[in-house]
Amino acid sequence: MRLRKGFTLIELIIVVSIISVLVALGTSIYASAQRSSRDGKRKTDLANIQAALEQYRSNNNSYPASLIIKPDCTSSNGAISDVSNTYMTVIPKDPYCQLYQYQYSAKDTGGSTCVAPTPCVDYTVSTYLESSRTGCSSPPNCSYSLTPPVSCNYCQGPNGPK
Repeated sequence: MRLRKGFTLIELIIVVSIISVLVALGTSIYASAQRSSRDGKRKTDLANIQAALEQYRSNNNSYPASLIIKPDCTSSNGAISDVSNTYMTVIPKDPYCQLYQYQYSAKDTGGSTCVAPTPCVDYTVSTYLESSRTGCSSPPNCSYSLTPPVSCNYCQGPNGPK
């Protein structure tokens, strides 16, 4: 009787296949967790912007007509301030950059786009959440661009989600 020391080719293939499946599952779960984490940061950023806008309105009886939110990863973003107060020193940058930039639009009493000095009574701050993204596997380009995303899928206003 002969003792065999080692594994057959079939046994090795099965073990490698199982390990490959486990690695693929782990990578998928990790990527999903990263997207979810960045989306959580986006929601928190919009809530902080909202709080600053409400402080601005409290002092000025109107929301700002516009905010400068730069869509790049390298330069500093604008601030929310008036003549005598600063409500937010730096508007936070999106954690994943340009494709998911934050956007702001203000409305006057008639629901039209607000232009100073008309009082702004409503606003929307919005972004594009990755967890709702479909059909796009490549990461966004982090280079400077003035072109905003085509649409946003997460919006907040003075009274909550829009």
